[in-house]
Amino acid sequence: MNIYISSLFDVFNTVACFIAVLRLRRSHKQKPSVLVKDFFYFYLLFAIFFFFLALPVIFHNNLRTVQLFFVIGHLILYLALSYFTKILFALIGWKKFLLPLQSVLVATGIVVFVISVQAFDSARVWEAGWNTYRLIAFSHGGAQWVRFLIGLVGGFSGLFFALVFGIQSLRLEDPFLRNRALWLAMGTFVLGLAAISAFTFSVFAFYSFGIVLTAEVLAISGLLIMMIGIFYEREI
Repeated sequence: MNIYISSLFDVFNTVACFIAVLRLRRSHKQKPSVLVKDFFYFYLLFAIFFFFLALPVIFHNNLRTVQLFFVIGHLILYLALSYFTKILFALIGWKKFLLPLQSVLVATGIVVFVISVQAFDSARVWEAGWNTYRLIAFSHGGAQWVRFLIGLVGGFSGLFFALVFGIQSLRLEDPFLRNRALWLAMGTFVLGLAAISAFTFSVFAFYSFGIVLTAEVLAISGLLIMMIGIFYEREI
């Protein structure tokens, strides 16, 4: 029996992100906040991203179709990174740098998308046996430099954002704001590790089934850790 384990992880990731979206929407209605609204759109984009990555749990017979789902999903990922840049720069007051960096992220995403669609490659398959079950994980196919670029941009963005959040948190005197910033820093750091594991490592010979699943776990862990920061409340 085949179990499409990576796609099942992404089904869970999709559901978790949509739950976060609903909670953020409710929170914004109860107490309107620009920050909460921005995080709403960020998690909505991530929910759509994971939705495309989860589709192979049903549509898995054609690896080129699986790859197309991944290519579309990762275009959404670049849009999510661009939106998160808006959130970060609004928090730290670097607004004059916002538009150039957003433009670079969106342009990179579009270039990668076009090249990947034209190449029309197949997704890669990783397998592991467990009793009578065959665990199957899919990962992004295509040229190594494209995968490396996705990992480089995603990984660098996550680690850079984590560094900025971390430095900013040390400058805050308010324990509430400092702790919230630290949670956000830890979440973005873990997301950066997920991007490196999923894509940067994929160009090396040691890339394996275990690394594919590790990247899935890191991705949802990073998003959940960020949720702690978003909904972190003052102690009464």
